[in-house]
Amino acid sequence: MFRSLNVAKSNIKMQSILTFVSILTNTLTFFILSCFLAFALLSNYLLGFLESRAQLTVYFLDSASEQSILDLRKELLDMPQVTEVKYTSKEEAYKIFLNIFESQPLLTESADAAKLPASLDIWVKDINNMDIVSDFLKNKDGIEEIKYFKDALQTFKKWSTGIKYVGLILISIMLVQSFLTILIVTGVSIRDMSEEIKVTKLLGATNGYVQGPFFAQGFIISFISSLFSVVLFMSVVPFAEPFIRQSFSGVPIPTFSFLTLALLFGAQFVVNLFLSLSGTFVAVKKYLNF
Repeated sequence: MFRSLNVAKSNIKMQSILTFVSILTNTLTFFILSCFLAFALLSNYLLGFLESRAQLTVYFLDSASEQSILDLRKELLDMPQVTEVKYTSKEEAYKIFLNIFESQPLLTESADAAKLPASLDIWVKDINNMDIVSDFLKNKDGIEEIKYFKDALQTFKKWSTGIKYVGLILISIMLVQSFLTILIVTGVSIRDMSEEIKVTKLLGATNGYVQGPFFAQGFIISFISSLFSVVLFMSVVPFAEPFIRQSFSGVPIPTFSFLTLALLFGAQFVVNLFLSLSGTFVAVKKYLNF
């Protein structure tokens, strides 16, 4: 094992330019992969958060009685498309208003419960069911306004899905490029060691003894590039995080923890190592004829 690592280090020094290109390619590949995974996780989290909010909000006229609103709530709950309906009275709306604007006394002093409408917050099983519920509500009396966020949710979903597909294509291309780079680096190493390999084979060396340095070389490249990609990713996070939090203010976006960082490095290293060892295996089978 130690011999394989020492020979691998010598090969890396001998092919310093090729090794640098391989490490750079793998680093960029897994950096982009990290960004893509972060985007996928963030978009799924944001979509789940947005869908967990009230997807339709119905505001009632002052003439609507509390009993009629509660009767409508019961009708909505009986609909198969609806999962939850929350009633907010004028008094509760006023309390919420005071809590939100407690730092602005001029605004709170000019408001009273009579000016705020009662409302129903409605959750549906699927955003495509919003139109059905909205059409049902349009035929009801005492409703002042219906607000729902179907277009915003669908647009967000469409954009996030599109970016995910583009990211998958880009990452697939870069993974193939990384694989081919490892293949070339290993092939050049085998060529440079061809005479030494012939001698060791004549002296009775096993296949594992001959092949070990090339797999060790793949291991070293994987470890270094995984480490660099995580460092690069974490150097970008402090600049991107404030922008994301500002863009989605009000959404409790989780922060990166040490455990998340460790899991990211571990996942990157496993995939990177598999890619490097696969490329090395193909190169060994192709160029070592014994």
